[in-house]
Amino acid sequence: MKHIYLLGASLLVLASCKPNLEPTKPTSGDANFSSYVAIGNSLTAGYADGTLYRSGQINSYPNMLAEMFAFAGGGEFKQPLLPGDAGWPSLKYVLGVSSTGSLAPTVYNGAMDTAGSSTNVYAAGPYNNVGIPGIRCIDYIMPGYATANPYAGRLVNSPLQTALSMATSKPATFYTVWLGANDVLGYATGGGVGSVSTGVTYPTATNNISSTTLFGFCYDSVVNNLARTGAKGALINIPDVTSIPYFTTVPYNPLNAADPNFGPQIATLNTQFAQLNQVFTALGKPERKIIFNTTGLSPLLIKDKNLTDIGTQMTAVLTTAGLPAQQATLYGQLYGQCRQATAADLLVLPSSSVIAKPNATAIAAGVPAQLAINGITYPLEDKYVLTGDFREGTTTITGEITLAKTATASFNAIIAAKAQAKGWALVDMNKFFASLQAGMKFNGVNFGVSFVSGGLFSLDGVHGTQRGYAVVANEIIRTINAYYGATIPGVDINKYPGIKFP
Repeated sequence: MKHIYLLGASLLVLASCKPNLEPTKPTSGDANFSSYVAIGNSLTAGYADGTLYRSGQINSYPNMLAEMFAFAGGGEFKQPLLPGDAGWPSLKYVLGVSSTGSLAPTVYNGAMDTAGSSTNVYAAGPYNNVGIPGIRCIDYIMPGYATANPYAGRLVNSPLQTALSMATSKPATFYTVWLGANDVLGYATGGGVGSVSTGVTYPTATNNISSTTLFGFCYDSVVNNLARTGAKGALINIPDVTSIPYFTTVPYNPLNAADPNFGPQIATLNTQFAQLNQVFTALGKPERKIIFNTTGLSPLLIKDKNLTDIGTQMTAVLTTAGLPAQQATLYGQLYGQCRQATAADLLVLPSSSVIAKPNATAIAAGVPAQLAINGITYPLEDKYVLTGDFREGTTTITGEITLAKTATASFNAIIAAKAQAKGWALVDMNKFFASLQAGMKFNGVNFGVSFVSGGLFSLDGVHGTQRGYAVVANEIIRTINAYYGATIPGVDINKYPGIKFP
């Protein structure tokens, strides 16, 4: 009997340890998802591959969220869908075979399905996804903005209606707000050609960084208006734009001595630049010497507008050294504000199409062909490089990357303060994107941020693939669950497409 008793006790213990396999029932916690509205820019709209198209909209992260919210009382989610998948107003990028036989982004050349895309669709609304590609936070309360942006023009009931007025035409119980990326992104993708705005003057140039003052005023206005009816939501901050493939794909030192088109020229190049390097040293700028590696990789020659322009002094020194005045003047103009790139600099994705190629514009302006090779004898233009900090003597010259990062941090501080003031969740997408640099795995599938192969970013190098947007949706859900005590299920990332190979 004793043994039988012990066996029975063992069975009872095993039974008590049996796991509860019943899935957690989705709940909304302290939130109410019955009417969800998503406010934002291209990331919210489902923009990908350089444009907006229907399947990207259908698989936008807000639509994924709405599908999950539906398990916990979420209602209908309506989007202003385009008629087709070709892309509008520009055609999308697809992965194709380049002239060299390698896979590369190419412009879609299939059947057009964009008829009617520009038709105003306000009457068919109101819409739950009011993401507007290209819009900055500072544009959101600006009357007449829709006249300059065709995506906004589709959605408003009159050219003067603000995006905020349009977005609040549908009563909502829950919002996600992802605004602000474009307030710094245009500056960054333009290679820092623009400037940092100050004060409250509205900058129409989209390649400027918005002023912190104006950003704060506009962001405050947007969230105050959304929250006035007692709605709750999640504010999403701005990722570090310099961590995306648009800036991390092209290396600063792509010139290879093993390249038969470049290697044999190195000795001649170094000889030609030797006299110029003596001038840099004589003028106290030895850090600007131009030297190409005879055995390995060499950095590109770039224009850095933050450097002191010593062109006039160079011309004078070269003329004194016996160089003809016309040639000395040309050298001063070409190399007075240039240096070789460092690992701190970021080359934008479009630079890959011009590096080591003749600069036709320079040649047409009279620059000799041998001095007009982009990144080798002709400094790569400012629009192709987002410069990092550069040490010259005892002085550190602040680069464009620092300006972009500083603005991003300032904007994110405003967003965080607003979330706390309103009692809304804060989705730290900046921190999350930083974590993606090490890669991630979902159900046995690896993802990363490498261009094309990483699977998370589309062919424009800035926006997500549909899988990438699923990753974003899950981070938002994770934050909402933690903040509001909800139990919203996550998205199955692997069911969405990434980069489609031919």
